[in-house]
Amino acid sequence: MSSHAKILSGINEIKQMLKRKDENAARVCVLTTGPVIRCDGVNVLYVEVLNNLENPQTVRILLFDLGQWPKQVVDHRVKILNSNCAISEGFEIGPGGLDLLKFEVQIELLGGVHHGVYIFVAGTLDDGFTLAQSNVFRHEQLSLFTEND
Repeated sequence: MSSHAKILSGINEIKQMLKRKDENAARVCVLTTGPVIRCDGVNVLYVEVLNNLENPQTVRILLFDLGQWPKQVVDHRVKILNSNCAISEGFEIGPGGLDLLKFEVQIELLGGVHHGVYIFVAGTLDDGFTLAQSNVFRHEQLSLFTEND
């Protein structure tokens, strides 16, 4: 192979690497509870997001009503998490609030990074402190997919 051909081959390889890097950077990771039936007595659903990374992370929390077809977003929030910080968001899903019987929570990690960002989703009973165990989702129980999948 001539030196000119080697240079062109090297340039093409670098272009491919940069393209793959751009595609990965644009990827949005999504964690979901999947479909959930609200437990009797659950009024507030809390979503806790912890950023254990050195860089700020942007997350979008979407709450879907699965009692409609197609499912509908009934609330969403975008938050920037500073390094090594957590946020907690509450959604009134019981009677007197959104009154959702079936719902889904999706947490979009807009930077595409999911290792180092942890999520906890829990419904609380009427007293506001007791967790409804069948409406509790720890990070490892959430399904992960990317919007490019």
